[in-house]
Amino acid sequence: MSRDQAKEILSAFRPGTEDERDPVFVEALQLAAQDGELSAWLAERQAFDSAFKRRLSASPLPEGLLEQIRIGATLRQTKARQRRRRLLALAACLVLLLTLAGLCLYQWNLTETTQFSACRSDMVDFLQHFPKLDLETANLAQARQWLADTRHLQQVQFPTGLQRFPTIGCRTLEWHGHGLALVCFMVDGEVVHFIVIPRSRIPDGPPTSEPQFARVGRETTVAWSRGDLTYMVLSKASEGFLRKRL
Repeated sequence: MSRDQAKEILSAFRPGTEDERDPVFVEALQLAAQDGELSAWLAERQAFDSAFKRRLSASPLPEGLLEQIRIGATLRQTKARQRRRRLLALAACLVLLLTLAGLCLYQWNLTETTQFSACRSDMVDFLQHFPKLDLETANLAQARQWLADTRHLQQVQFPTGLQRFPTIGCRTLEWHGHGLALVCFMVDGEVVHFIVIPRSRIPDGPPTSEPQFARVGRETTVAWSRGDLTYMVLSKASEGFLRKRL
């Protein structure tokens, strides 16, 4: 063990404690007993430590200091806990706001992009039972006149094939405040419902004039758009049946 190593060890030595029996301290003390310079350094350090202890003993702690320290530590811990709670509450509010914003955005997008689909599903549900008609007629010309008089729909374009069959009648429909018109046909023993929708009311309908077939529940549906109108056909008949007769 070198002199510098012994100094480093003895700088932590505490006389009158278990340090006196520790092999590391014992070896350093033995070296100090043999090295005059090291011995003088150790004696000077121990004298300084003794004087420092006496000075501390002569200056007792102010009354209540320990209690103030404990109170200060408690206050710091309390403030830290309160700060963490505020941060957690703020984070929870932020998560909630983001969740609500996401739900609102999702609902808005859902409403914007599926309004026509929702209308189609509601019409399928409504027409599960044959509705009461505002006008009962087998004459398509009378149905056209009714559309013009009641819904101001002068430019309705019925499919060429559908015009060969008699009508049953007409009625007005309301869907979420939007006015629609219904003309019912009897087509080779099958009831076919023909619905006229102003595109300004439900603008996300089919963008094409080509009929688009879809099965909704037990109904076959066909939809297309021409000019300012969207047309929807609903029937319990098959898609093949409707393709041959529209």
